[in-house]
Amino acid sequence: MRKALFAFLICMMFVPALYAAENLVYTRDIAYDDEKLVKVELDFGLGQISMARGQGDYIARIHGDYDADKFKVDVNYEKNGDVGHLVVKVDKKRKLFDFGGDEDTENSWQILLGDMVPLELTVDAGMAETNFNFTGLSVENLSMDIGMASGTMMFNQPNPVRMKQMVLDLGQSSMNIYGLGNANFEELNVDCGMSSVEMDFSGQADFDALVTLEMGMSSTEIVLNPNAGVQIDHDAGLTSSVDLPGSFQEVSKGVYQSANYQKASGRLDFKIDVGMGSVDFRLAKSL
Repeated sequence: MRKALFAFLICMMFVPALYAAENLVYTRDIAYDDEKLVKVELDFGLGQISMARGQGDYIARIHGDYDADKFKVDVNYEKNGDVGHLVVKVDKKRKLFDFGGDEDTENSWQILLGDMVPLELTVDAGMAETNFNFTGLSVENLSMDIGMASGTMMFNQPNPVRMKQMVLDLGQSSMNIYGLGNANFEELNVDCGMSSVEMDFSGQADFDALVTLEMGMSSTEIVLNPNAGVQIDHDAGLTSSVDLPGSFQEVSKGVYQSANYQKASGRLDFKIDVGMGSVDFRLAKSL
């Protein structure tokens, strides 16, 4: 009898639980309290995440559906003076034995950010499906570290404030980025590891900015706004390629300019370092 009981207990240690996981709903509203700036940190490991503009007297409205057996949630908001600091962490719990797959695991989140205050955003996303819509938000700084994600990012309206820096670190991601001509940034730094990326610079495009692109074994398509003046400085090697519109003229070794570069109201200067990837530039047919 003791041997049978012992064997049963040992087996139970290695067999997944037969009961359904506990799915929970998380909701929280953070009220606006005369903040002048809000810093948002999002740390998201696995699942689906969307971020967009919300309307109302609040800093953020957060909604999540998640498997409490597999994920842990930590949301914290503090206000120091007139600066708010919002931290949202949703990550997988670490277990000694986890034989179940994640295909049917629920972990879906929506974050609506208030449009009453400028934002500094820091996003760290792992194996996620993402949808980041910054339309209508005032974004002063944006830093995104994306691991193996797929998804979209967009600016469908001009950013009301000048963004000092946008940093996109894309590891093994598949990303489509739209409306960068509305982002109103001073500097855009993109680091692609083994990613497939489309960057569309449609939009108002009336600002001067520097774009640096570092690529490993990635494929990048860049759609240019024909109203913007564009300069492209690149050094493609034997294992890489950079394709430019036929209308661009070489003004010095490895440096090319659009015909309207000197007279355009906004200019984008691209500095490109390509390892074993490809970068294809083309002009948008319509805006």
